[in-house]
Amino acid sequence: GDKGLICGGKTKSSLFSMHSCSNTAEMLTNTATSMTEVGGELTALSELTTQASTALQGGATTYQDKFGKAGDPGASDLMQSAKVFAGVLDKAVGVAGEVSKSASDLDGKAKAAAGGELSSSKTVGEAEDLIKAMEQTTTKAEASIEELEGLMSAMAGAADEEASKDAVKQYYPAMYFVNKTFDKMPSTCTGEASEKPIVASLDGCARACDNDLHECVGFSYFPGATQQQPQQQQQQQQQQQQQQQ
Repeated sequence: GDKGLICGGKTKSSLFSMHSCSNTAEMLTNTATSMTEVGGELTALSELTTQASTALQGGATTYQDKFGKAGDPGASDLMQSAKVFAGVLDKAVGVAGEVSKSASDLDGKAKAAAGGELSSSKTVGEAEDLIKAMEQTTTKAEASIEELEGLMSAMAGAADEEASKDAVKQYYPAMYFVNKTFDKMPSTCTGEASEKPIVASLDGCARACDNDLHECVGFSYFPGATQQQPQQQQQQQQQQQQQQQ
């Protein structure tokens, strides 16, 4: 080399190294594996979110009709908010589905490329473009997972049966504080919900309220509305101004 070009000198030199085609094949396989793992997690979470959305939409539709006929606009409005949130869940699942499809398509291309010859600059360049596309898709998948986890966070906590066991025992019906004669009668309340609706058991609803320490002091509980969904419950947490149950 030119002895006049040294580190710290006034002139810069460029360094080059031989590109390894075998390394590209390895990177292709590893990147595809990482993307597939994240994609599997996204698919599983999307399925859970879809189940929650379906339960919310079905239960809210049934109850909204009942409360509308009974002349209870407050409870009917809560059902409408549940249907709106179900739409939010569906939208997030739709985005996740597009990402999952892209990941599946790229995985197929990666397998085909890894099984071929990476001996020319063209095939190596195509493989590197594929690696970049898979990395971008993995990033999108991770973002979708984060969004779905955020939307489903309250339900995830309420689904822990062990942690939720007997959680409702510390809550009383609202009428207990008004007139104990009617504390066994069902009641509804109005007001803006402090959190989003969830699908959970009665204990799960209580657990979700416990977890929302600074906002929730009581909740509305609606048992499963149809025979097809006997285990599905809907919960709406209320603002601190409402009476504790």
